[in-house]
Amino acid sequence: MKVKQLPIHLFPSKSLTKRCTQVKRDYAVLELVAKLRKTLKETKGKGLGIAACQVGILKRVFIHGDKVFINPVLMQKKGAERRGYESCLSLPNIEGRVNRHQKIVVEYYDENWDKHVEKLRKFDAIIFQHELDHLNGKIITQHFDKKDSDIARSLMQLLSDGHTPLDLTYDTCYQHGGTIFKSK
Repeated sequence: MKVKQLPIHLFPSKSLTKRCTQVKRDYAVLELVAKLRKTLKETKGKGLGIAACQVGILKRVFIHGDKVFINPVLMQKKGAERRGYESCLSLPNIEGRVNRHQKIVVEYYDENWDKHVEKLRKFDAIIFQHELDHLNGKIITQHFDKKDSDIARSLMQLLSDGHTPLDLTYDTCYQHGGTIFKSK
């Protein structure tokens, strides 16, 4: 059976701002996982993780690398937050600074429905929190500071007005105050 890549939903898709529902143990989740893997692979390294809501499916599933996280829970945050740049497949050409905990304890099920409790650190902890935000209906711009938020809001307005990510050239963004635009 050939696995089909799913289209990635871009802002302002409603699926990006809705809380996802728990997944029940059935074969549909295995099909979803296969499609998410295929979709992430087809980003050719642009994405480090992908949540089901980013393809329009409001279920609590995401993938990071080879790992599948079903019904994930952030159980504990440890230590101070650190500020770092993040971007998102659903918000092309927008990046900003986000505070994230560098050490966390998480619980989740894998695609075989084996339960895991793990300590995640640094990069893996950041990606887990980013993808969990998606499952909770949050996008990265909600974590930006005022300067990055103002710029991102301008870019997001362009997307809402029907511009495509390819329309977001440096000149277009500059006219709208965009200085965090990532050039091609």
